[in-house]
Amino acid sequence: MWFHGHRFEIFLGEHVPHRRLGWSGVGAGVQLYQAWLLTPVAGGTHVVTENVVRGPAAKSLTVLSPLWAQRLNSLWVTQLKRISEAAPKDGGA
Repeated sequence: MWFHGHRFEIFLGEHVPHRRLGWSGVGAGVQLYQAWLLTPVAGGTHVVTENVVRGPAAKSLTVLSPLWAQRLNSLWVTQLKRISEAAPKDGGA
């Protein structure tokens, strides 16, 4: 996968359909892991994400922009919301 001009190797770490997804990525001086917990609630799904980012590039970003991880997480959740709202309501059947 390419992200902002940098190549990352992506690995699926865990997958429980409709409940949990976890993936890791390595590249550009960064190692990351992101987990998604999906819980059905009335009228939709409650989503909780957790991120771990390590490496020299991550440390540099933390110093330069302490809110970068929070902004990245907000971007992921906003994109998930946009995609899910655009999906067919009947599950595509």
